[in-house]
Amino acid sequence: MPGPVVTVMSVMPAFKRFGANGRTLMFDYLALGDENMHGSRLRAQEWATVTCPTLVVYGSKTYPSLKHASCSLADVLPNATLHELPGQKHAVKPNVITPVIAKFVAGLPLAA
Repeated sequence: MPGPVVTVMSVMPAFKRFGANGRTLMFDYLALGDENMHGSRLRAQEWATVTCPTLVVYGSKTYPSLKHASCSLADVLPNATLHELPGQKHAVKPNVITPVIAKFVAGLPLAA
């Protein structure tokens, strides 16, 4: 993220909540590896052992890069279901995502 964006974010009230998650970034980096943290193409062989059913969800109004990342992840996961939430941004509303997760866990088809 560019430095000026970080500077602006740091004075926003919501930033204090984000700061608590900052300690996890090191673990994200270690788990995903250098190439995955810098936008390189995902390698299917790295994800082949993730065989459990996986729900990958994104909001239709999210950032294009996050939509692309969701689609890329769903492409390499062997048992992924990709689902777009119409009208949602990056911060998906709980009342919108909860029914989708419940249907997925129950093995029910998700509405298109």
